[in-house]
Amino acid sequence: MFFTPNNMNVYVVTHRYPYSDTDCVSVYQNMDAVMHKMEIIRLHGMDELEEIKIECTEVIDEDTALERLNNVRKYKQQTNKDD
Repeated sequence: MFFTPNNMNVYVVTHRYPYSDTDCVSVYQNMDAVMHKMEIIRLHGMDELEEIKIECTEVIDEDTALERLNNVRKYKQQTNKDD
């Protein structure tokens, strides 16, 4: 199981091959690890039709997710009262 203290950012690397309908998705803790993956891809060689997408995304724990949900609920209740 992936433990996250409250929330953190991770890097998601999606590698799409032209000869497959399936993407290869990897998750890395930091940009240095992503750069190591890019070096591996470079050393193996890359087809001109391959695609690589790198995204930084947030990982949150359940408490943080619930807090955000409750904030949205509270906001919606307040805006509905004002109408």
